[in-house]
Amino acid sequence: MAQDFEGNPVYLDYNATTPTDPRLLRDLDRVVRRQWGNPSSLHIMGGEAFLWEERTRRIGAKVYGKKEEEFQFCSSGCEGISGLLSGTDAVHRTLITSAGEHSVLLQSARYQFSRNHTILPINREGKIDEGELEKALIQAGRSCLFYSPVNHESGARQDCVRLFQLARRHDCLVFIDAVQAAYRLNPREWAPYCHGFVLSGHKFHVPKGIGLVWLDPEVKVTPFRWGGSEEGALFPGTANIPGIALLGRGLELLEQEREAQDKLMSRLTKEAEEILGRCKIPYVRETPSDGVPGILCLSLEKLHDWENFFLHLGKRRICVSRFSACTGKVEGESAVLKAMGVPSGRASHSLRVSFGRFSKRQDFFALKEAIDSYV
Repeated sequence: MAQDFEGNPVYLDYNATTPTDPRLLRDLDRVVRRQWGNPSSLHIMGGEAFLWEERTRRIGAKVYGKKEEEFQFCSSGCEGISGLLSGTDAVHRTLITSAGEHSVLLQSARYQFSRNHTILPINREGKIDEGELEKALIQAGRSCLFYSPVNHESGARQDCVRLFQLARRHDCLVFIDAVQAAYRLNPREWAPYCHGFVLSGHKFHVPKGIGLVWLDPEVKVTPFRWGGSEEGALFPGTANIPGIALLGRGLELLEQEREAQDKLMSRLTKEAEEILGRCKIPYVRETPSDGVPGILCLSLEKLHDWENFFLHLGKRRICVSRFSACTGKVEGESAVLKAMGVPSGRASHSLRVSFGRFSKRQDFFALKEAIDSYV
């Protein structure tokens, strides 16, 4: 089977995960070979590992304008979100989220907060309906708003300042799923406007298995599972030091190169629309006009049999998706687009093209040729 995976793929699924930046590998080698101790141990090897934790907390504090001791490490975005919902005062409040969120939030609302949640509608631009939010805040009393500033499928962005102002009028905690926002938005646009946020390293070129949570020290925390006292007892267990070390380096590179990356994403987005606009079949752009660069959600109504189409792409080693990778399917309607009011014919024929730091113009030509050859 190995021969089927030789050569470099055309990778246009950055929202699912990103390729590891090779500049991180030097730190990985150093940690794995020489500084592999348990940071909770009191000897020199434990101390060296502990210094990696402190270094990454310092970087997080600098990037997001917070204090070092307010950051905790976890294994993923999903674990971080579950930790904030289960281990903080949020568990005693009404959970408010939107119909366009990732499945971890929607499932938490339906199961963990089954009798105490509100799912807000979103408009055609993918934004939370502020009038409905205010109604929900008034009805809920004590509540917690949890949402993503950047939609994982449509690329729609929320007005974080406005949502925070609305929530604070009603003593509502605001938590942010920053898994996509960390890569796509400047932290100044969202990080100051919440009581806690979660991000995941593998969304910005760090290997999988490490996430970061920031929590306002004024928010009450109660351990929701048992083990050691690591990470404020919210995420007990032996720390993933290789992941933590690379997370810090990944954050440094992300902020050092943000301006250049933003320019690249804007250029590539225009090129992608132009090139894919020459396909034999037309598309409808579902990404809102003010959506973040680097994410294009397109509906191709004349494209049928998505399983065969993805097999066709696989033979050409082209990687795109339709929904969040966590859904694990290619057929059916997009729940996000449906919530945005997109007609069923388009919502069941959507394609998510997401790109990033290592993407090239040629990638879009490859996708166009694959679509044309399939048609």
